[in-house]
Amino acid sequence: MTGMEAEGEFLEKAECLADLKRLRKLVLQSPKITDIGVRHGLLSCFELRSLSVDTPMISDASLELLSNSPYLRHLEFINCYQLTQRAIVEARERWGRGRELIIVHK
Repeated sequence: MTGMEAEGEFLEKAECLADLKRLRKLVLQSPKITDIGVRHGLLSCFELRSLSVDTPMISDASLELLSNSPYLRHLEFINCYQLTQRAIVEARERWGRGRELIIVHK
């Protein structure tokens, strides 16, 4: 993946994101990241508190999955043009207080 930054563990030691069990903050920026990559890469990152995803390949499926996470406190989608207004409204309703959901289209 290109443009990947992480705090908490060294990426060089991991074969995939799912190996980074103690990961707390992640910025994913690549035109190749898809819903499948998000699902398989992040489901076992139980300590992940902040996630920023910048890719046009993400759809409502990832928004729904991630907005249901009890662990995330900051979730940001940048240039995720496939997200529908309906999914965004539903995610904001689920998200709750003390958590930040940001949707940005540049």
